[in-house]
Amino acid sequence: MPGLTPNPGSRSGSTVYLDELGHAYAIRREHGRTRYMYCKTFGCGAHGRDELGQLALTVPHAAFCRPNPQLHQLNRMREMRQLARTTGRCEPSFRAIEAQEEFRGVAGLIRLPAFASSLRRAVNQGRPAIPHSVEEFAALLPQHARYSTNKDGDPFFVGTVRNGERVHLIFVSDRILRAIEDRGQAVRLHADAAVKTVPGLFKQLFAVQAVGGNHVYGCVYVLMTGKEQGDYAAVLGFIMERYPRLVVESWMMDHERALRNAARHSTPNARLYACRSHYARRIKDRFLKGSLPSIRDTAEGHQLYRMCITLPLLPADLTVRGLNEVVVPAGQRLQLTPRQRDDLQVFLRRYMDGYWMRRVGPEVLSVAGLDRRTNNDGECWNGYVTGRAVTHRDNVWSCTETISEVESRDRNDFMRWWVHRVPPRRPRPGAMDAKDARIARNCSKTLEIIM
Repeated sequence: MPGLTPNPGSRSGSTVYLDELGHAYAIRREHGRTRYMYCKTFGCGAHGRDELGQLALTVPHAAFCRPNPQLHQLNRMREMRQLARTTGRCEPSFRAIEAQEEFRGVAGLIRLPAFASSLRRAVNQGRPAIPHSVEEFAALLPQHARYSTNKDGDPFFVGTVRNGERVHLIFVSDRILRAIEDRGQAVRLHADAAVKTVPGLFKQLFAVQAVGGNHVYGCVYVLMTGKEQGDYAAVLGFIMERYPRLVVESWMMDHERALRNAARHSTPNARLYACRSHYARRIKDRFLKGSLPSIRDTAEGHQLYRMCITLPLLPADLTVRGLNEVVVPAGQRLQLTPRQRDDLQVFLRRYMDGYWMRRVGPEVLSVAGLDRRTNNDGECWNGYVTGRAVTHRDNVWSCTETISEVESRDRNDFMRWWVHRVPPRRPRPGAMDAKDARIARNCSKTLEIIM
């Protein structure tokens, strides 16, 4: 009979041994190299001798003693848990076992969150002390090459910028930006900020991604302590000063005015485009106020709502005309109560015309003719960073390691595409393709009406 596998993770404190079928044994006594084993199943009288790793049963198992092959998986997971607690590493096979459908209902199955805190403590033992201020963190970064350079030894942490009392830490993918700069080719950039993965010392992680083929690649990562126009202007000014030959063709971002104004000032020759997905979300939220939901519930009101969402698909010189000559007259033809008419008038004149057409502007709002009309790829990139983080609020060293890992992946993928035109192994998220196709289908008929 084959030998036994020790199970050091037994909750009883004593070592349990498993055979290849999944029977559990314990040691009754030892004599030299011989161990006298007995079955731990209650009522089963099976026992035998284990000599030099070979088990021979003197009394076989009872008929009711059923083996449990899943115990081998549990034993393996307990070993992985102990390894993670001592070294701070979690083997990928642990996640693979945990994800299997047949093991989700096993009694005693160890879940990864059960020892996540122990894993973090083990990892933190090999990191520098956690700083208590942004200035202290900025001073410690150059002293540790593990965090100030990437895995290839290129500069990663390139400096800090200030806007008053606020300090921002800038990390870059130097090889991506130098490659774009050396070729002299205009680049399209996406910009977005994530607030779920930043340490407590900072307010957001501001990221800039370069468009290459059908993917975006992170090239600038900024841990920011503020998000006013002066903060964005200082960051973008630092980047353009460090890479003076970088030609920016266009920016795709959300409707944050501070970021938009800073990008316009730092790159005056670049076109600014606002994400149409963010615009549609804002219109949808606005239509939930007052009596507007009752208007949207009607067929004519829903068509008016779709017209408003479709306006960015018009060329910039037709966007204002589309609002004044098509959308507004369509709203006037609706059969409404006095309150509904007042709410719709406020929506069309103060919100659509006053905010979107005058403050944002049709040049920024219009995405006609673009192959990328949304910033959904940037949103997916932020989601990837969130998924790579150990927790939603990592400490500063863990956050820097996460950003470095993401930079390494994007840099390698970008250079393969830039030099050999080999697309990344990771596909563009299919959810975004499906969403873009669904938006195009829903808006095509409305576009025909407006045009």
